[in-house]
Amino acid sequence: MIENLNQLKREFQKNPRFEIIDHWKKECVGEVRKVVAVNTVSFHTVVDGQPEHRNSLANGGKGVVLWWEKAADWSFNNGICSVYFKGKEHVRENLIMSFRLLPEEVA
Repeated sequence: MIENLNQLKREFQKNPRFEIIDHWKKECVGEVRKVVAVNTVSFHTVVDGQPEHRNSLANGGKGVVLWWEKAADWSFNNGICSVYFKGKEHVRENLIMSFRLLPEEVA
């Protein structure tokens, strides 16, 4: 189970899939995303199995990008990873996305 940002970054190097549990864009809730690129400042994801989805086609086909920001912008609770707008309180109104790695993907 992921307990901090460093663990999440290491896990994302394996290009796992995850399910979005909550998102500031409600239409993204329930999407299964696949991590396709990771670097020191961000990661890119596509909608798993849907190469023509608008989120998969974003950023020239690299998928949606999310910046890592600081560990203080993240929370980890019972397998749910949540990221909040930079420097904001960890409340629903400031949530960017909550997700869980799919069980078959967790090492």
